Amino acid sequence: MKHQRNRGFTLIELLVGLAILSVLALLAGNAFDGARSKAQAMLGLMRQVGDANIMLKNDTGCYVNRADALFNAEAANTASYNYCGRSFGKAWSRPYLGRQEFNSTTGAIRAEKVGSGVEVSLSRENGGLGRIYFIRAENVPNDVIRQALIECLGDDEGNPSFPANKCRAQLGSGTSEVGTFDMIYDETR
Repeated sequence: MKHQRNRGFTLIELLVGLAILSVLALLAGNAFDGARSKAQAMLGLMRQVGDANIMLKNDTGCYVNRADALFNAEAANTASYNYCGRSFGKAWSRPYLGRQEFNSTTGAIRAEKVGSGVEVSLSRENGGLGRIYFIRAENVPNDVIRQALIECLGDDEGNPSFPANKCRAQLGSGTSEVGTFDMIYDETR
């Protein structure tokens, strides 16, 4: 009997190899999609918060500076929780956002579906010809920030800034794998 020296792979070996490659591809795909779905959830929450604050301003004449004032009447009637420095009284007629879990000290909305410790708050700064009102997400994992930049701007290259872009981010560096993500909801001139 002669033994063949040039022996190929058996069908079983090929199927096992293909199964291993399929599992690895599935795991890599889920890691990418996990960051993408978290980024989409974060952006959706940020849009809701921004839209709610715009509706509140239409009714009261002023933006709130604490996110909990969008659904909590007591917070909304605290003069220091809005940029006008006055109580809204009856002008705040309804919740503008569904009740959310929030940080009772800062009023920031907790976004645990995005990542552990992620909080969404309201802010403003001077920029361009007026003021820029934006939503800030803090303690966001870097992979979620990158995906959010792709969703918001089309890519995650460079260092986007306001007011030229609707979104900007600061990636965590060194030992910190979390950063901040900001999104404009209004500009005044």
